[in-house]
Amino acid sequence: MSKNECPCCRENFNNEENKPYIMECGDTICLKCINNYQEALKKETFECPTCCNETKSSGILNKSINLNNNSNQIENQNNGSTDGFFELLIRNKTSQERISIRVKKEYTIRKVKDILLKEKNIPIQSYHLAFKKPLNDDNTLESYGITKTVTITQISDLVGGI
Repeated sequence: MSKNECPCCRENFNNEENKPYIMECGDTICLKCINNYQEALKKETFECPTCCNETKSSGILNKSINLNNNSNQIENQNNGSTDGFFELLIRNKTSQERISIRVKKEYTIRKVKDILLKEKNIPIQSYHLAFKKPLNDDNTLESYGITKTVTITQISDLVGGI
């Protein structure tokens, strides 16, 4: 798939019916595909058809990308960086609080947790991370398909037992 084509319909982006729009989760889809989700867009949030993360409906139509003379613009808009870093959003499943850290796709889940410990003082042993499924500490973000701004879920581990 080309970075200049919609991941839903696989048609090339253009400045007409396939105009690209960036969603809150960082994914880009075309206007034609957004229009296929009109029922879902009537709700406050809906599931992104690309990454399956919950994303806000409001504001999508205000985030279009102008394609004139810049084929790298979509990739730069999605990643927000040219130095290999991108923003990783972590949503606490219990409190719904969201925090943001800068990461690279080569980082392991353990390194992400180390960053959370250093920058946000969140103890590593108190939670696990999930993106469609639980994330293994030894795997990289890239191995889970996390290569641009997305939201992953922080799930508190239960302490104690029966």
